[in-house]
Amino acid sequence: MLVLTSYPTLKLNTPSGWGLDKVAHFFVYFFWTILLYLSGILKKDIAVKWIIPIGMCISLLDEIHQIPIKGRFFSIYDFIADICGIVVAALTILLLRKRCILLQERNENE
Repeated sequence: MLVLTSYPTLKLNTPSGWGLDKVAHFFVYFFWTILLYLSGILKKDIAVKWIIPIGMCISLLDEIHQIPIKGRFFSIYDFIADICGIVVAALTILLLRKRCILLQERNENE
């Protein structure tokens, strides 16, 4: 992530107003959050509790580090798109964990 955001200007050939860069921010942080959870760096029982604040800090640092780079700037909208990706990923993790636990309990009761 930091490598791509360190380029002075990263031009995407997309029509203006589509906001595809925000979609890219969303999915980059969505998949980053999933990978962070699956990596096992955080213990599974506390991972979801900490994954959102950690993701938000990384996203904020990513936006701040772009300030001195020519052609780049801090964008609150990019930050919001990042947070949305992180939160949706965390909710997905919670739902999948709950489903796995329910399936495991059902299998144990059979």
